[in-house]
Amino acid sequence: SDAGAAVCEHCGVGYFLTDDGEVVTAHDSFEDCTICESGKYQNLTFAATCTSCVAGKYIADDGGNAQFHDQIEDCQICEAGKYVDEIGAAICTVCPSGRYNDDSGADHFLHDEMVDCKVCGKGKYLADDGANENAHDSEEDCTLCVAGKYLTDDEKVNATLHDEEGDCTVCAAGSHSFSGNATCTVCASGKYLTDDATSADLHNSKDDCFVCPSGKYLLDAGTDNTLHDSVEDCSDCLAGKYLEDEALDGGLHDQEEDCSICASGKYSSAGAKNCSNCENGKYLTDDGVDVTAHDEEGDCTI
Repeated sequence: SDAGAAVCEHCGVGYFLTDDGEVVTAHDSFEDCTICESGKYQNLTFAATCTSCVAGKYIADDGGNAQFHDQIEDCQICEAGKYVDEIGAAICTVCPSGRYNDDSGADHFLHDEMVDCKVCGKGKYLADDGANENAHDSEEDCTLCVAGKYLTDDEKVNATLHDEEGDCTVCAAGSHSFSGNATCTVCASGKYLTDDATSADLHNSKDDCFVCPSGKYLLDAGTDNTLHDSVEDCSDCLAGKYLEDEALDGGLHDQEEDCSICASGKYSSAGAKNCSNCENGKYLTDDGVDVTAHDEEGDCTI
């Protein structure tokens, strides 16, 4: 108040004055009223303290302008990609790596603790560790694991399983993947893949799976990668049969029926690309009907 005043004046909203009538010089000028600090407001005209914004909200101004502290609405909800878990905050914290928050300031309860930042889903990771505030405001900020790798976890609880590219694992032998996959796909029947997780580039397409060589087939229809991890998984055509295709078309190596019985005058051993002719002076009458009539040279009759 001024000298000779009958009553004291109120500091006004957005201000506070802590002295409770003990020091006269603390009440002799409007300048004794202090603007609330960051994270706080005061909507009463006379107050000894300011009220803290709740968790999930903030006021950045630090006692510079009372208009930013004179109502509860001055407490702003954190923006997308951020949270604050303490009251009276001046700023919000960017979500950590592996997490994002896609609420665009609609509800402070969606920004009042770190777990409000959602964990990236399967096949995805987010490496930025809060350095870029724009890198955590959408699920699209989660990066897809590259083709040839996978990331199985989809519980959306443990961010350490989604916080770096290294969380994506290269596919094992016998399998491949597309980008953003949770699992790898086993090579199709008639095919195999020998590389055992050394390079994603060797597992990033179904074409990385090799077709079985001539004289061989692979029956399993992609149920178990360990049945497609070696050329030895390809079975030999029976003696008396042949399979000419030289690892060009997997559809010609995906069932035992792809192996054909030798024609008349011919025989073969197991795993043959072609049948051998009976030597001059010998013959073999069966014409592709009975495989046991073509399974050794002795089937050729003088």
